[in-house]
Amino acid sequence: MPFLKYTSATRGVIWIELGGKPTALGRSADCTLQLDDESASRRHCEIRYEKGRWFAVDLGSKNGTWVNGVTPKAGEPLKDGDLITMSNSSVKYCENKT
Repeated sequence: MPFLKYTSATRGVIWIELGGKPTALGRSADCTLQLDDESASRRHCEIRYEKGRWFAVDLGSKNGTWVNGVTPKAGEPLKDGDLITMSNSSVKYCENKT
């Protein structure tokens, strides 16, 4: 299974293993990964598994979601090392925990 790597100023490096359910990212405590970012939406984006591939999907956030600095195109899957940015926060998509 792939992972998300998030470096928090207060909590250090956090690894989230991706599974079959969507992984929510945002500042809400209800998210799988709670971001230390007041400019992020409560539920900013999700990482979803569809048809054997992983995708970053913005959840209608105010400040948008980018993959490697550009808005993700529909149907474009994540690749190892991709940087997913939400407001002032970023997570790295990793095929392995390294």
